[in-house]
Amino acid sequence: MFVDLLQVVLSLIAVVGISYLVVMLMRWQSIGPSEWQLQFTLAKDTAMFDCHLGFMRALLSISRIPDPVFRAAALKKLDAIHEELATLGRGTIEFQSTESWRLVYEQLLCSKIVYEYKSVAWIRDVNYWQNEPGQKSLKLCLELIDAQQLRMHRICILSDEMWPESQPLPHTRIVRWIEEHVTHGVPVGLIRESSLMLDDDLLVDMGVYGSHAVGHQLTSETEGTSKFVLQFDFDAVAGAEVIWKRLHAYAKDCKEIREQPP
Repeated sequence: MFVDLLQVVLSLIAVVGISYLVVMLMRWQSIGPSEWQLQFTLAKDTAMFDCHLGFMRALLSISRIPDPVFRAAALKKLDAIHEELATLGRGTIEFQSTESWRLVYEQLLCSKIVYEYKSVAWIRDVNYWQNEPGQKSLKLCLELIDAQQLRMHRICILSDEMWPESQPLPHTRIVRWIEEHVTHGVPVGLIRESSLMLDDDLLVDMGVYGSHAVGHQLTSETEGTSKFVLQFDFDAVAGAEVIWKRLHAYAKDCKEIREQPP
């Protein structure tokens, strides 16, 4: 009797195994071998594979909730998440929060891979980088420069309100901010915004971190909000270098401006 029972159990196992193989083969045909290969490739990166497993568990939990309204909303949300992941896959990170942006910005400057920092500051009001986090970030830059861990060059694009045609120097608060750089040996070039009317594609607020990354601050004039985009992409860096060279042709050394007679 025991032998008969064992045969039944083995038969069931065989049936289940065959059924499982059939299902897997069907999935293989629908997914394709390249997707399976991705799983094995990703497994080599422990941190990324752990994220992948976490996503799979979350998706499984979502799939178990049958409510059609929830499912429709969840799928829409997942589409947005997928787009964000695709953006990350292109080496681009978008930050909606100034604080999260500054954290990565400071990590880049302190890293062992960035030795030169080229900054274009588009200054349209007296509060540009004047808040406490902005002052803290500038202090870090200057400390790294003094320690000879970083070279920095800054170009300031100033709105005509901040630097009127009738005035030899920009707004006093902006001059004080610029002088903080000059005191630490940072070359600073100044451009009046109106001089770029024929090259308005040069109106940017960006930082070039060696050959490693380029960051852009995108400000909405209507909403008064900023978004920060960081690209770890060689072509993006090369494009930023072209913009930098074009801006450099317009820029006037702040020392020369201060030495001009009133």
